Amino acid sequence: MTTALFIGRFQPFHKGHLEVVMRMMKKYSLVKIAIGSSQEQHTQKNPFSFEERKSMIELSMKQHNISNYKVYNVPDINDNNKWVQHTLKITGEVNVVVTGNELVRSLFEGEDICVEWINERYFNIIAENIRRAINQQQNWKQFVDPAVHTLIQKFDGEERIKHLQL
Repeated sequence: MTTALFIGRFQPFHKGHLEVVMRMMKKYSLVKIAIGSSQEQHTQKNPFSFEERKSMIELSMKQHNISNYKVYNVPDINDNNKWVQHTLKITGEVNVVVTGNELVRSLFEGEDICVEWINERYFNIIAENIRRAINQQQNWKQFVDPAVHTLIQKFDGEERIKHLQL
């Protein structure tokens, strides 16, 4: 059984993230999704709580009939020298880490763990740009799964983001 780890903040979980997970499902038996900075919420960079992000992921997976995944809560420890082991202690061992984040890539490669590089910009969807579009009242809904849009509405996420960006 091959296990892959996909780490992100998922603020919000968007179609690019979903595409990465769907591609991973074709290659790996189990995909572990680690929600990083899980303790952060209601800030400009991290407007959604761990539970809200987890709900976005789970609903998206359900909508696309994806079941061979697990979601993990990975809080920051602010120590790059210990972060990989901290993450693996929470998620368990993995065969490969899939990331589009340079720091995550270098930290795992530094521990001799196989890393598969993805370029999140390949999907032309960046969560920061989605948050900015929400704040500026621009069109953003096409970048997230309809189920995620519904959850963001339920969480009053648009108003939260607009308030946090002030």
